[in-house]
Amino acid sequence: MEKTPKKVPLRPEKNTDTLLLLSLATLTLFTGVLLFSSDSVFFRRYFHFDSRLAGVFFTSTIPGFQQVITESDPDLVLEQRKLDLFLYFLVGIRHPTPQELFRVQLPVTTFYQQKKNLVPVSGAGVSRLQPPAGGKKPPERPVPAIPSPAPAPPREIEKPTAGPRVLIFHTHTSESYLPASGKTHQFNGKGDIVLVGKHLAETMESKYRIPVLHCDTIHDHYPFRDSYQRSLTTVEEYLERHPELDVILDIHRDATPGLEHRVMIRNRPAAKIVLVVGTDRLGLQHPKWEKNHQFAMELVDAINRAYPDLAHRVILADARYNQHLHEKAVLVEIGNEKSTLEEALYSAELFAEILASYLDPAATLQSFSL
Repeated sequence: MEKTPKKVPLRPEKNTDTLLLLSLATLTLFTGVLLFSSDSVFFRRYFHFDSRLAGVFFTSTIPGFQQVITESDPDLVLEQRKLDLFLYFLVGIRHPTPQELFRVQLPVTTFYQQKKNLVPVSGAGVSRLQPPAGGKKPPERPVPAIPSPAPAPPREIEKPTAGPRVLIFHTHTSESYLPASGKTHQFNGKGDIVLVGKHLAETMESKYRIPVLHCDTIHDHYPFRDSYQRSLTTVEEYLERHPELDVILDIHRDATPGLEHRVMIRNRPAAKIVLVVGTDRLGLQHPKWEKNHQFAMELVDAINRAYPDLAHRVILADARYNQHLHEKAVLVEIGNEKSTLEEALYSAELFAEILASYLDPAATLQSFSL
């Protein structure tokens, strides 16, 4: 009589292996969802998963690492993840932080920020809430409650025989204004912002007799993360040829959603101006950033005394924006993507007047001694 073979039960080890494989698969799937879903930015920010942390960590722990790291573009749009890029084109959220999500969904928060005269966080590397590395706090300079009268018309100034005093360039050369070009960037080309920089340079030379260098070299071509490294080389070359330069301006347009950028000056619409000052928070050497900050604060004060509400407050950023090369280097944002070219050009003329007053010791505005 044949015996029926008994069923051999699965060994506990096999059950454990199966459970482990299922757990790993679930964990992998969960991680993938977090990294590639629209919640991934919140997830990484909440747990401080920031690609820049590695640079800061290695700079702090490895001697000599400071000399080999470089500054990547903190304002990337073209190389963001696909879902971030989709959010940017769909609803104008460039860097989907909780603040920007609230500003898009609840416009009243933007109104509140403007009433408080604060500039919202504008992209990676920008912070107004924490002091830079080393615990240093930026020097405070209160904005005058009552603006001074507008300056008198500029007097005729003899053209100096010295070399150029101002360098104007564009790290994001492709930036454009929607009403003028129908697009925000002229990819791998020269956008409307170059026309604004050119007009600023021509105004200072023709109207105020101040020699200016305007560089229209394209810096934000592929790979776009190297934009600031390219403009670093450009500025270094200009400083080597012209060490007498007094001021260095990197001209941009702003891309902060929800921030009003139109103001009436002398019954004419103008694009508001934002000055951005870099620090050493990302671990890059910038020991004299306070001087850049003081210079920017004094310019903003002068702008708003002459033309109230033309300039937003100064933004203090984590990135250094190549401003370590000069004590009077500043990033100037004129209008945003919805500004008209005429508004931006008009603001460039007004800014030229203030900057000329700073550079001319006999100007009617206050003397800027840093």
